[in-house]
Amino acid sequence: MTRVLAVVGASAALLLWIFGNVSTNVASAPADWTPIAGMPLKEPAQIYRNRAGVLHVTLTASAKTIMVSGAPLGASPFGDSLNGPTLHVRPGDTLKVTFVNKLGQGKPTNIHYHGLHVSPLGRGDNVFRTFDDGRTYRSEVKLPANHSRGTYWYHVHLHGDTDEQVMGGLLGLLIVEGLQQLLPKRWSAIADRQLALRDVQTSAGSIVGESDINPNAPSTRLVNALYQPKFSMKSNRYELWRLANIGSDVFYDIRFTKHTFAVIAEDGLPVWRVTRRSKLLLPPGKRFDVLVLGGRPGTYQLQSLPYAQHANGSLVPVPVPTTTENLATVTVKASSGPIAPAGGVPRRLAPKHDLSKAIVAARPPPFVLRTRGRRLRQWSTACPSHTT
Repeated sequence: MTRVLAVVGASAALLLWIFGNVSTNVASAPADWTPIAGMPLKEPAQIYRNRAGVLHVTLTASAKTIMVSGAPLGASPFGDSLNGPTLHVRPGDTLKVTFVNKLGQGKPTNIHYHGLHVSPLGRGDNVFRTFDDGRTYRSEVKLPANHSRGTYWYHVHLHGDTDEQVMGGLLGLLIVEGLQQLLPKRWSAIADRQLALRDVQTSAGSIVGESDINPNAPSTRLVNALYQPKFSMKSNRYELWRLANIGSDVFYDIRFTKHTFAVIAEDGLPVWRVTRRSKLLLPPGKRFDVLVLGGRPGTYQLQSLPYAQHANGSLVPVPVPTTTENLATVTVKASSGPIAPAGGVPRRLAPKHDLSKAIVAARPPPFVLRTRGRRLRQWSTACPSHTT
C-alpha cells in the first residue's frame, strides 16, 4: 500500500509540474466574481459517435466573458461553457477533432486525450504539436478494438501555458462507452451521472493568468462548472457516477455523507475486484466510476475534505481547504416501483490477471524506427537509450 501511495503522489506531483510553472503569489487585485450557489446540476453538452463509428467534433477556443454558475467570468473556453462537451466513443471508434484556435494575442495551444491507449504520433494524441493562433488544425485518434471502457478526459497541453488554459475552460470529459455492459443484465437501466470536478482562481472578474495561479491557495471548486449545485436521486436506487478531477492544481478528498462508493472502474480501467469506500482521493486527472445507492429520504452533502497537498517553509503539511467544503447538495427522494437490483453490487467487472508466475525475457527483441521505408535506428526495450 505504501508503494502504491508513493506512486500516486509522485504521479500527481509530475502532473502538476507538467501543467506549468506556478508562482507562490496570487494576483493582488481582489476577486469580484461571485458565483451563485445552489443552482440545479446540469451536465455538459453531449456529442456521440455516428453509426459508422466516427465521432466528428469542432472545438473552438476563444477568450470571452461567459456566464459561470449565474455570474459573468472572463475565461477562454470551448464555446460558451467553462466545461467543453462530453465526447462519447466506443472501442474501435475513430475520434476526429477539428480544433480552431481563436485565443488571440498570438497564443498557441494544442490538445491531449488523457488516458487513452492510442498513438501519440503525427495527428494523433501528440502533445508536441503546436496549434498557432488564428489557424485550424485536425487530429485523428483511432481507439483499438479492445480499449478499456470507462471515463477519460481531454484538455489542452501546450507546455508553459497548460495550467492557465485548462483552468480557463479548454477541457472536457471523454467517455469510452460500454462500462454498463460489463454489469449484470439486471443493472441495464441504471442512471448515468457525470460529475466533473475542477477549480478556478479569479481576479478582477476573470480567471487569473499562468504566473498568478497558486495551487497552495484557496480556490473555488466547481461541479460541472457550477458552484455548490443541487440535484436529486431516488431512495434505494443505484446510480452510476462518473467522478473526474479535470482541474490541474488541487486534490479532492471527497465523501458523500452517510453513503458509500462502490468503485467499478478507476482511471478508465474496469476493476477485477469491486471495493466499497467511504471517501475517494482524486488528484489532478483522476477518475472513478462508482455505483451509489440512494439512502433514506433526506438531504446529504457531497463534500471536499481538508487534504494536505503541500507543506509550508518548515515542511509542515498544510491542508487545502482548511475546512470541509460543500461541493453539491443531494436530495434523496422516496421511490416507488423497482428497487435496487437483487444480489447487490457485482464483485468484479474484469478478469484478474495473475502475473505472479510470469516470465520476463532477459533481452526482449529490438524495435526498429522507420520513416519512408528507411531504418533510422534500432534500440532494445531493455534499455531505451541503447542503440546498435
